[in-house]
Amino acid sequence: MPTWPQWIAQNQPITLVIETIRAFLFGRDPGSDLWWALGWCVLIIVGAYV
Repeated sequence: MPTWPQWIAQNQPITLVIETIRAFLFGRDPGSDLWWALGWCVLIIVGAYV
């Protein structure tokens, strides 16, 4: 596998989104996962737009 997909596979952006949603559903503070999840969402949207 090339280097750039390895980095994405190791960091799995969907995991951060799921952890953030789970934290909100259980009334916990998502911490920095919220900002990482939003960052990944913005990056994916910009990439899809381009």
